[in-house]
Formats: sequence, C-alpha cells, structure tokens
Amino acid sequence: MMGLRLAQDVQTSLTARGFPVRVEYGVRRHALEGHHQLITIARDRSRADTLGAAPAGRANPRSLMARGLPCVATVHARSTAAGATEAEHEEAADRLADAFLVALYEWGSAGRAGPVPVSEVRLLSPEERGGTGPHLPGEAIEIRFSIPRAVLVLDYADAAEPEAALEAASTAVLISAQGSTEEEVP
Repeated sequence: MMGLRLAQDVQTSLTARGFPVRVEYGVRRHALEGHHQLITIARDRSRADTLGAAPAGRANPRSLMARGLPCVATVHARSTAAGATEAEHEEAADRLADAFLVALYEWGSAGRAGPVPVSEVRLLSPEERGGTGPHLPGEAIEIRFSIPRAVLVLDYADAAEPEAALEAASTAVLISAQGSTEEEVP
C-alpha cells in the first residue's frame, strides 16, 4: 500500500511542477501509448526486504523494527522534438529521473517514511526495455530504492467470519507409479 501512496504523491508532485508525466503503481503489462513520459513504481521481487532497528527518535512505542521494502521505478521518457536523437531522448529521461528523485526525497522527508535510500540509477539498454520500436520510443532509466516501513506490535482486529475447521477440509491425493493422479476426499 505504501508503494501506491508513493506513486500517487509523486504524480501530484510532478504535476504541480509542470511535468507532463503519468505515474503508475505496478508492473506495466501493456504498451506505452499516447504518453511521452511514464514512471512505473513496483515492488522489486528480485531483492529481499531488509530489517533494521526502529528509527531513533520515533515516538511510537509499538514500533519494534524497520523493514525496507525494495522497489524499482522505471522512468520512460522521450524527447518531443521531431527526429530527436538518442542524446535528446537521454536528456529527457535524465531530466525526468532527476525530478522523480527530488519527489522521492521530498516524500520521505515530509514524514511519509523517513529517508528513502536509493541503491542504483541506470540507463536501460534497448534489449532490457524491449527494443526501440514504436511501443517504447525514447529511453528508460531504472531506479532501485527501499521504502522504510515500521514493523509494529499489533493485535489482529478485523471483522472476518470464523473459518472452517482444518480437519473438515482435508484432501488426499494419490499418485500412481504411472504418474496419474486421483483425488480422494474422505
């Protein structure tokens, strides 16, 4: 949920600064159409969460430790100039990546999460971004960072219905020597 809030706040910040950019949370599963600039923010599933001590100076006694949620932002940008060169596309991507880093810093500093550590910023190769065809023209920059999240001591409080007893829902699966399976419900 913090990643979604981050995406919404970055969208608001960049729009207020006049950047014609769309910011989305989650992995983009369709082609970029109609936008010259796009930032996607998602959890980085290639890296593990990190654990550390609770931030010093925090007044919440329930905060036991801090957990860093690894994220990756991909900045897609292209120059609007007709016949733009690779250097012009790179400049547009660098400008938008810098604006994202400023918005990320301000988001963390505003008390949303505290300082947001950035571990890597790099220009993606054409192969990594799916080529330079009409679906993703321009350049893409990948930014890896971690969102600090407090691990709180909480009691479960929800209005969920009681669940069925486990023994009433057991199923046995038999596998024969030939590889076929049969399900047996007691």
